[in-house]
Amino acid sequence: MAEVYDIVVLGATGFTGRLITRYLAGHPEYKAQAFTLAIAGRSEDKLKSLVASESLPDAVGVLAVDVTNSKSLEVVVQQAKVVLTCIGPYWRWGTPVVEACVKYGKQYVDISGEPYWTSEIIDKFHDAAVANGATVVPCCGLDCVPSDVVAFLGNKTLKEAVPNINIAQSCSSWKMLSGISGGSLATMLTAVTEVPSNTLSLSTKPYALSPVEGLAYQQNRLVYTLPHIKPSIYGSFFIIGGSNRTIVERTWGLHEALEGDERSRLRYGPNFVYEESQRASSRLSAALTSWVMDLAMYAVKLRVVRWLISKWLPQPGEGPSEEALQNGYLDVLNITVSENDTDQSAPSLCAKTVVRSHGDGYVATAVLASESALCLLHKEKLPRLGQRGGVLTTMSAFGDILIDRLRASGRMEIESSLLEDAKTR
Repeated sequence: MAEVYDIVVLGATGFTGRLITRYLAGHPEYKAQAFTLAIAGRSEDKLKSLVASESLPDAVGVLAVDVTNSKSLEVVVQQAKVVLTCIGPYWRWGTPVVEACVKYGKQYVDISGEPYWTSEIIDKFHDAAVANGATVVPCCGLDCVPSDVVAFLGNKTLKEAVPNINIAQSCSSWKMLSGISGGSLATMLTAVTEVPSNTLSLSTKPYALSPVEGLAYQQNRLVYTLPHIKPSIYGSFFIIGGSNRTIVERTWGLHEALEGDERSRLRYGPNFVYEESQRASSRLSAALTSWVMDLAMYAVKLRVVRWLISKWLPQPGEGPSEEALQNGYLDVLNITVSENDTDQSAPSLCAKTVVRSHGDGYVATAVLASESALCLLHKEKLPRLGQRGGVLTTMSAFGDILIDRLRASGRMEIESSLLEDAKTR
């Protein structure tokens, strides 16, 4: 079956799917007819309602699809060059979509943040995706692009100063104002009720998604502190920190396994360690927040707590108001520190990298996922791993191409430079 559309958005009528559809349909490249677009979902009536409510152009295709029916799914997948799926929880609904894309050599992007599921699709589909030329890039939203970007840029900034330098540590501090959607809550509840506890635990172990084993390190502290920054910036346990870290570590491992000049340019180094936290106002605040979050993680295992969540918090398809979406923000500050392999008395080099978004996490996800999908329309321009295919990460598949697109979008601020005075902000 011939490709009819450049990008097909699966689950377009969901909360985040609507935001992605709005972003793509309003994209300058779409208005310039540089790509074609279709929306897909289970209910044709809801799709038509979305077309009307968003005043989508007549050229936007409307495709009914049932991801639980392989024939229905394959008919839609074959019409796409790139499939961007918003249908979660991915542990429940994501695997058939990846399987169909790999089978037909299609390009794939999603907005998952489920390392236990990502581990599964790596094991099942990575080799077949390489063989069929399918570039599969999960976790292209708030989970986990900002983290992947800051580690990548921190490494690049240091190497521009000293080629072949290695990284000792890369630490991110997140500050954001964002609501939560029913889909995100459904994913959290699915992780507790459907994913085996051993699978959950193994998927967030250090380097769980990396093809290369890394350096052992301590996980999950009560208080985090950004290195080489005065006055100190403290942080607490961050609920999406585990999934973000696994993707950064997969990028590290994929680059570590490269050969030649490309490996020298992209690798972070054998002793690379990444961590991140949620910014706190003080050491005490960080400790208390970590303790409360730890308690909440245990509480959600209780049936009565899950019942209360399902009754009183947003349902699938619901999310923050338009005002809340626009008033939210994202601010990720990363400090990446070099090793001192040759002269232990010399000071470490530090790179300071910042990613900021205007709008809350769901607005950021719409930008991040859409621009990731647009990268895949021009595979010949991607880094070698992105051209080859496989189950990859944003920075291993797209690298600077995605960063340039995000900067050009006008919705993201991304900066990276050497920290000239490592004792000041």
